[in-house]
Amino acid sequence: MIDIKRYDIIQAFLDKIKQKKGKVNYVEIGVQTGFCFFKIKADKKVAVDPNFIIKPTKKIKAYLNNFSNFNNVFFELTSDDFFSQKADYIKEIGGIDVIFVDGLHMHEQVVVDVENSLRFLNEGGVILMHDCNPASYAASVRGYSPMEIRKNPPPGWTGEWNGDTWKALVELRSRRKDLKIAVFDCDYGIGYVVPGKPENGLDFNVEEVKALTYDNLEQNREHYLNLKEANKYKEYVSAL
Repeated sequence: MIDIKRYDIIQAFLDKIKQKKGKVNYVEIGVQTGFCFFKIKADKKVAVDPNFIIKPTKKIKAYLNNFSNFNNVFFELTSDDFFSQKADYIKEIGGIDVIFVDGLHMHEQVVVDVENSLRFLNEGGVILMHDCNPASYAASVRGYSPMEIRKNPPPGWTGEWNGDTWKALVELRSRRKDLKIAVFDCDYGIGYVVPGKPENGLDFNVEEVKALTYDNLEQNREHYLNLKEANKYKEYVSAL
């Protein structure tokens, strides 16, 4: 895969929206250490995670390296609690222009996170998702965290873990005929979701999605994910 990172794609969409609006709001679900979050530049940045793991020294360096971090707001909440308890706050700051979903790597929660995000997404906004294209069976094993997987590693596990996030794309592409969805083939698969006419669709019900296996993905990767070459994200940015 081409070495394009999640933060490159996130920033490209934010920059394009900022050109049109003047100011942009960014939300990240699943921040943990702030690896991606601190790199992003936006007028308002909101971090959501039930268990931040950010060393004070790292936060200080991040603020000095990117002055945009002085606009950070942190909510130590689950994504469900954030959307339910902080709905008024999201409206007060002017909604969401770009949201990056990288929380619990279980497909049913990813679907909930995406559909909750849509409630607050501004017109012309974008939902991006991480871990949508696992490269191996071991990386696709279900679990609540990499720590859980590490305790009982599947055969061939190398430390890379994406969970079954990919199934969320399959479900949404099957059930939601009002969303344009794709996956860019870089950084473990960057999902793209916006309101609009689907480029193409799938026809699985929820139970069929649950029953899908990694072998099914291997045999139908491009079809299931609407997989695009990594550089294609630039075309989607230009189309905003």
